[in-house]
Amino acid sequence: MRVTLMFITVSIVFLLTINVLYAVDVFGHVITSDTAENVVGADVTLEGNDQTFQTFTNDSGVFYFQDIYSGFTYTLAIDYDGYDLYIDDNVEVGENNVDLGDIILIEIPYPVTDVIAEENHDGNALITWIEPSNTRLLEFYNLHRFLNGDQDNPENWIEIATDITDTSFIDTSWPVTETGVYRYAVTAIYTNGVEADPGFSNVMDNTTTFPVMFNVTTDNGEDPEGAVVVLTCNDGDPDHIYTATVPSGGVFEIMISWFGVYDLEVSLSGFNTYNLSDIQIFSPITIPVMLTETIMQINLTLERITYNDVLLDWSDSLFINNFNRFEVYRDSILISEITDSTITEYYDYALDDSLYYYYIVAELDSLAPVISNIEHVIITHPPPQNLCICWIHPNFIFQWDEPNFRNRDLLYYNVYRDDEIIATVTGTFYLEAPPAIWSYYYVTAVYDSAFESGPSNIIENPVETDDFIVSDIHSKLIMNFPNPFNPVTALSYQVSETSVINISVYNIRGQFITNLVDGLKLPGEYTISWNGTDSNGLSVSSGVYYFHLSVDNKTDHIMKCLLIK
Repeated sequence: MRVTLMFITVSIVFLLTINVLYAVDVFGHVITSDTAENVVGADVTLEGNDQTFQTFTNDSGVFYFQDIYSGFTYTLAIDYDGYDLYIDDNVEVGENNVDLGDIILIEIPYPVTDVIAEENHDGNALITWIEPSNTRLLEFYNLHRFLNGDQDNPENWIEIATDITDTSFIDTSWPVTETGVYRYAVTAIYTNGVEADPGFSNVMDNTTTFPVMFNVTTDNGEDPEGAVVVLTCNDGDPDHIYTATVPSGGVFEIMISWFGVYDLEVSLSGFNTYNLSDIQIFSPITIPVMLTETIMQINLTLERITYNDVLLDWSDSLFINNFNRFEVYRDSILISEITDSTITEYYDYALDDSLYYYYIVAELDSLAPVISNIEHVIITHPPPQNLCICWIHPNFIFQWDEPNFRNRDLLYYNVYRDDEIIATVTGTFYLEAPPAIWSYYYVTAVYDSAFESGPSNIIENPVETDDFIVSDIHSKLIMNFPNPFNPVTALSYQVSETSVINISVYNIRGQFITNLVDGLKLPGEYTISWNGTDSNGLSVSSGVYYFHLSVDNKTDHIMKCLLIK
């Protein structure tokens, strides 16, 4: 028996498909619909395959995308100011570069705005408008008139004018137009005949008269009866001014015969005048008016009566009857209450040097308080008075009087030359050799707590003289003998009338040495002596010294002497 064995071999074949992606370029050329010019700088995006690419057109209007995968459909978008957004959502990219060719952007022709039609002095229709806001080159405007309601039926429009290059036009056919309510259409025409959407005016009614209704009320509920209404057309024609008196209840009408732009004024005693400008009246309208009751207005002013006394004045203010009281505030602190409405001023006395802020509050019955404007004042102490300068070889001599009044202790004086301190002295005179270059001098007073006054009068031109006299001489120094002297000299002086006489000695630097006379003297001639010592009895050194005569606390005379040891 024979057995045959067979072996069967089975082969399994696997087929593998591989898609090959290519990277290609996508490009195109962008031009305008109106001029076919290249579009430079347009924003171009290509979106697809979960990727977004972005670029701009170059100076030739060309955009170029590189390494775009094939086998996908992309969306192309081009954005450029003044033109409609371009969208192509079916850009198929295959194995080869994609040339999209010329892509045309459609221009957006902007229309005119704010078209206003009104009758002028001659009864003609004046139409004005504002030119489009884009930079596109505009050639002219076309103007049409139509019955109100026909704005969507341009076949019914009446051509008034074409090729208008201005932004206004006078329709001389308006006075003979058939009775009706009309509007105007202004169409902007761009280069290459591109036509924008029309801009429409307000309505124009050529009927004889029409009513303007008013509804006048008040904020406090009072009847506005008796209020005066003045409605004035802006054309300046006195025939187009309408007046009326408001009846009880406030509802009434004025019949006008002229379309245009008007200003309204309504006045009533006890209420603020109501004003409304640029009311466009081209058809019957109703104008609501709310009159507001006159509320107190406080106008505060400040005046310095003395160097540290202040007067607050609010007399130039507007008042009403429900007054309760005035409150006076300094630096937000209540300093006084006034219950008499006829009192509109307040004195604030003896203020220290500082910056102060003031305001007034009027408390009113059943109404909110009224607050004035805020005013401020700077208080400074008084300066020295009557600064004078003379030249007594070889020095300038400066003299001044004490401040007129003060409520602080005066410590010393600062002498300034050209805004720089050159000396600090305790007396009321100073000496120095004339500088080579100078412009002006002044003196300030320094008080306790370091308060410095403002400047005295400013001296610009010195006077050369042997003896310095501030005022007419009544009492005076006559002479000192001997001069030069050592150790004693006699000083003669004259008193013309009973006065407080003070004679002091100062050195050449203006420093106080000693006092020789200080008291009330009767008229006559006197002689005193000085032995060359200071107020402490100590001998002073050789040098130039000055006798300083004051009469009733005012400087009158200076005389020079020389001590030689």
